[in-house]
Amino acid sequence: MGMARLAVAGLVAVALSCGLPETSFAQAIPAVALTGVVASKLIGKFEDSANRILQNAGQQGDVMATKFGDELRVATANLSLALGDQREALFENLQPPLRESFDRLNSIIEAVNNLGSKAVSVEEAANINLIEFTNRLPFTTKVDFYISSIQGLTQIWRPNDYKLYLNGLGLGLSNSSVKYNLSILVDGKPIPSSAFQQTSSHETWITIPHAFLEPLFQDSSTSTKKVDLQLEVEKTSTELLFFHSTSKSSYKVELAMVLLPRFPGQISGTQPLKAFELGQKIFTTSVQNTVSSCNRDHPCDWSKTVDLAQDEFAVGVRYSCAGQCPFDYALRHGGYAPDFDILQDGHKVTVYRHNDGDAGPTTGTYFIDYKKQVEAFHDGPLGPQKIQFEQPLTIDLDPKNVDCAYALTASLVTKQSPYIDSGMSESADRILSRISTSKMGDHCRVVLNIHAP
Repeated sequence: MGMARLAVAGLVAVALSCGLPETSFAQAIPAVALTGVVASKLIGKFEDSANRILQNAGQQGDVMATKFGDELRVATANLSLALGDQREALFENLQPPLRESFDRLNSIIEAVNNLGSKAVSVEEAANINLIEFTNRLPFTTKVDFYISSIQGLTQIWRPNDYKLYLNGLGLGLSNSSVKYNLSILVDGKPIPSSAFQQTSSHETWITIPHAFLEPLFQDSSTSTKKVDLQLEVEKTSTELLFFHSTSKSSYKVELAMVLLPRFPGQISGTQPLKAFELGQKIFTTSVQNTVSSCNRDHPCDWSKTVDLAQDEFAVGVRYSCAGQCPFDYALRHGGYAPDFDILQDGHKVTVYRHNDGDAGPTTGTYFIDYKKQVEAFHDGPLGPQKIQFEQPLTIDLDPKNVDCAYALTASLVTKQSPYIDSGMSESADRILSRISTSKMGDHCRVVLNIHAP
């Protein structure tokens, strides 16, 4: 029984609170020098490079670098199978397609080093596609197994089942001479055999039951679960028409399934709130009173009240005197300053005066300065609210938001920031879309959908 083992690391996504960090290693991963080195040692060097990429990516929570590290591992393993009896040949003595394949491994390293900060779609992070690379490999010996592509290494929470797709040699339908027995364990628990559907000689779809993965998701952080892909290949051959021989081979692939948080981001923004405030313009009204025949034994004390409208608010009171002004005082506290009370939240003003001069009449005038209430709008906060992909999100606007207007931006673990406002049916990247806007009693309600990017 032959045994082959491929170690394929999974994607590492980041927790909700962190977002996706920039993709840049403290030290670049050097390209592998090819000339003058035998192929088997080159395979070892690229395996080491893949390990370094994945180690660095895991420490930084870097999704795309991890994806390229995965691709480098699988591509290196596939190239190792393709070498056959040329494993100990110098690079320059290899067939041209094999030399080109080694160059492409270095291109993956270069791609990692050139990664910049970028938004990452779930599809881009979840899938490994090495079909073109594998198709160019000139397999010099017959092999039973290799991986061309995988879809579904990263999963978002959903209320229904989950899909995983495998493509490659040994990953499809059996035939009369070759029997493939595929099993997959997630976090040590086997996926039911009824979940597997081989659709061609190289393809298998796995429908993972919702109840199987649901307990493994976390609310606000990413979880990574070990996936063991185990394949047994049983080949039967006929010799001399009567005698049959059977050979068996076993393969094991170690993957990691990344489960994004149940709530992979949040949404927040602003809404215009209607308010009333005092305008800038100052208006003035006045009240006047004239007294005479006053003296110290018979002073002239007086008060008057001014009522303002409900949209008018007193902001100040001034006083002017004509006549026996040296004998004209504030009634309640003495001195020449205005004597007044502003009452009923500014809608009423009462003024007071005392005069004890007997030389002639005295006219006092109180000037009441006031402002009018005007309508104004100010930005009020919206959110933050947690979001889920492919699930309706209900946002209740403030009752003071009379126009049902809003401006919202989501912050996703994929480092995307889709924007939508009340004048848009969907965001420019189509991640956010408006389902409805409706009146709910004293306020407006907006329902959005957040599509998986």
